[in-house]
Amino acid sequence: MKRQVYIALVVTVVLVFVVVAFTLIQRPSLATKKTVLIRRGDLVEAVYAIGSVKADRVFNLKMGVTTKMLERYVRAGDRVKKGDKLVRLEGLQIVTAPFDGMITHVAFEKGELVFSQAVIVTVVDPSSYFIEISVDERNVPLIKSGQVVDVSFEGVRVQRIFGTVRSVYSKEGEFLVAIDADLSPISLLQGMTCDVAVRVSEYKNQILVPLGALSKEGGVRVIRNGRSKVVPLKLGAKNSQYMILKEGDIKENDEVVIEDAGMRGPASGPEGSRP
Repeated sequence: MKRQVYIALVVTVVLVFVVVAFTLIQRPSLATKKTVLIRRGDLVEAVYAIGSVKADRVFNLKMGVTTKMLERYVRAGDRVKKGDKLVRLEGLQIVTAPFDGMITHVAFEKGELVFSQAVIVTVVDPSSYFIEISVDERNVPLIKSGQVVDVSFEGVRVQRIFGTVRSVYSKEGEFLVAIDADLSPISLLQGMTCDVAVRVSEYKNQILVPLGALSKEGGVRVIRNGRSKVVPLKLGAKNSQYMILKEGDIKENDEVVIEDAGMRGPASGPEGSRP
C-alpha cells in the first residue's frame, strides 16, 4: 500500500514538473520582455504621403511652326531676371524671360531646326514652389483647406517645415492635395520629393497606449505589485506609435509589457507635435 502511494506521489510530482516546464517554454518570461510606463500626452492623427515639389509659375516657350535656332543665350541651371535674353529664332525677335526664375530645360542648340509645338526653353519661378501629394480616395473626406502639414526633406530632417492645405482636387483619376509652405530656407528643385503628414485631428492631454503593447486579443499586459495581468481596453484614435485610451483599467504610470518591440516607439515617451 505504501509502495503504491509513493509511486502515485512520484508520478504526480513528475506531471506537475512537466506541466510547469511546458508552460515556461510556451510562455516567455516577463523578465525577457521590455516594459514602458503609460504617460499622458498629445496625439496627432495624420494622413501620410510622399510629396513632390511643383511650381505655380512655369513658362514653356513653344512655336506654332517649324523654325530655326539662330542663337541660344542660356543653359539649364542658369538664373535669369525678367527681360533677360533666352533665344533668338528665325523670323522672330529675341525672346526674353517673362519673370525672374531658373532655366530648367533647353531643348535645341544653335543652328538646329525647332519643330512645331516642341518645348524650346522652360523657365521656372522657385518662389512659386508648392508641394503636391496624391492620396487614397478614402482619405479625401478627412483633408480640408487650412489644415496644418508637417514637411521634411531627405538630408535636412532637422529643418522643420510647416505648411497648410491649399486645396484638394482630382486630375486624371488621381486625388491630389496642394500644400503651401515657405520653402525658401532650403535649396530645392522642381520634382524633389518629401515626407508629408497632413494633420487631420489633434487630441490634447490623453492617456496614450503604445501600439507595441497591444496583444493579439486587443488587451494590454499590466505589471502591478510584481504580478502581471491582461487588461481589456477600448481604444480610440491612433497614429503610427500610440492609441488613445477610451475605456479600460489603465492609469498613468502603469507599467505595461511591450509585446511587439518593432512598434514600440521612442523610449522617452509619447511624441507631441510630430505624429
